[in-house]
Amino acid sequence: PIILKDILFGDVWICSGQSNMAFLLEHAFNGSKYVNASNQYKNLRMFTSFKNNSTKPLHEQPAIEENWTISSPSGVSQDISKNGKTTFSSALDDNWLYMSAVCYLFGVEILKHTKYPIGLVNTNWGGTKVEFWSSAESLASCSDDGSKDNISNGGAYNGMISPLLNMTLYGAIWYQGESNSGDALTHIDPYGFPMAKYGCTFPAMINDWRKKFN
Repeated sequence: PIILKDILFGDVWICSGQSNMAFLLEHAFNGSKYVNASNQYKNLRMFTSFKNNSTKPLHEQPAIEENWTISSPSGVSQDISKNGKTTFSSALDDNWLYMSAVCYLFGVEILKHTKYPIGLVNTNWGGTKVEFWSSAESLASCSDDGSKDNISNGGAYNGMISPLLNMTLYGAIWYQGESNSGDALTHIDPYGFPMAKYGCTFPAMINDWRKKFN
């Protein structure tokens, strides 16, 4: 028989975007305080995707950075020494992904406010453009000729978002935009005026995620 233990029913949020979303909790202002206080939020559960760039939509993630974990110092920071004292990583990039400061602190505040169990799905990648997180359908809606953008786009959607589509989500939070800041006025809006392409791709991605996650 299959026995499931310690199951909670609550609201699940996705936290996605680039490096500001990936920024580690322990490197936040007063980060050590948040890490050491994490034991008090047993109804906060966390999951972190592994970085995966795929040319086609996947149904399962080939690897996971952090499986569903109860909020604790070792769950929000993997730099916990064997004697129980908190130590801190020198790694400032986002190759080591638990736990996102923005995602975690958002979850704590929602938990305090709603009193519901909260699940956080941490899936992000530093330096990425919105196109990397967009489905083929979303990208096509912002291509003036109706075609899909080049194959390098959609990689994170295919490899990191598509496998999550069977989840029931309450919502998503997003922290990205810097990597699209240099976009030229390359897109024509419905009224015939030039606009930065991000003005199309970002709303298109939002609408597409809402549709795909029901």
